[in-house]
Amino acid sequence: MPPNTLEKVTAFVTRDAKQGRELLLFRHPSGGIQLPAGTVEENETAANAALREAQEETGLTALTIAAYLGAEPQALPDGGRVILRRTVLFQHAAPDAPETIPNFVFHGLRRGLYVRQTGEAEQGRVPVVYEEFDTISDGGAAIPARAAHGWINANDVTDTLTRHFYHLVSADPTPDTWTQNAEEWEHAFDLFWSPVSVAASLLIPSQAAWLGDYAEQLLAE
Repeated sequence: MPPNTLEKVTAFVTRDAKQGRELLLFRHPSGGIQLPAGTVEENETAANAALREAQEETGLTALTIAAYLGAEPQALPDGGRVILRRTVLFQHAAPDAPETIPNFVFHGLRRGLYVRQTGEAEQGRVPVVYEEFDTISDGGAAIPARAAHGWINANDVTDTLTRHFYHLVSADPTPDTWTQNAEEWEHAFDLFWSPVSVAASLLIPSQAAWLGDYAEQLLAE
């Protein structure tokens, strides 16, 4: 991968039930129904990232990789960027600019977060806005609830993103439903199984499209 490429992963975790193959989904308290997914950390393989992210978001500890399904470049909207390394927002472009410290991003902008570039680079920095989304509209679109504007170092963001897709299974029996606390975000995820054939109708639109690309492979293995 080129050095300015950020890699992300999505995990399709399945189990075989009497009614057929099922896919593990979770209900995010503010972000709709999703698949386990996340960012490949520096010096981490995509395979290890898929296992780690799935374990963190589901609580399942006996996951194994059934198949690597492939990778796709992920298009970003106009102005869309992703953070390459943890950084902070600055109040302006000058090298001695003080930090902007919104109370909802006090830990800094971590690797993998999305921002939107709002103007041209100056003195090696670019103006961006970081938005957090608390709700999903009836049409499936995310609605921003908070926003923080500032400047970040130009080499700390990229517009090149690749996503890897993995099929995972659990070596241990799993319950039908459970709750997993995601410590980093202080969220509780409600997990449940859905038949693969209907899961796309439940997922947020972007992830429904990913499932559409790989559903046939998930059902065939």
